[in-house]
Amino acid sequence: MSLVHKIQSECEAHGLEFLYDNGNGLNQLINNADLSDDKTVCCLFAISTSTFSEGKETANLVLCFFKQTELDFEAVENEEIQERCKEDAFNFIRRIERGNKLVMNGEITLTRYYDEFDQNVTGVAISASVSETVGLEDCFDDYRKRFDPYCGG
Repeated sequence: MSLVHKIQSECEAHGLEFLYDNGNGLNQLINNADLSDDKTVCCLFAISTSTFSEGKETANLVLCFFKQTELDFEAVENEEIQERCKEDAFNFIRRIERGNKLVMNGEITLTRYYDEFDQNVTGVAISASVSETVGLEDCFDDYRKRFDPYCGG
């Protein structure tokens, strides 16, 4: 399972809709996202560069947590929405820390945003370095070659 799929799995297990694409593609996806009933959506900007060591991938990435807002929002209303998105981001980070698929390395930064996409959404973005705890494994073991479909068995 790829790094992106592991992040997607964690988002969906947390009850978040997950979107992944580049900036232009994300705009299209956000236009079709289910933002009803005060739902939070999580999007990941396309990962272009990562490190790959011992079969494990590590990437610096940005995850955006957002909800729908009004075009002419009040600053206090927008702050309340961002605060709820911040709670979702915090709970997502805790889920990663308690799991065994991914690790967040070093400092995690938080950015608040509004009016960054075509759709009227507001939220927070976290920037972090994320690593797989288990990546690809070699297939030199005869047993694995026979029974592991990823090793040509």
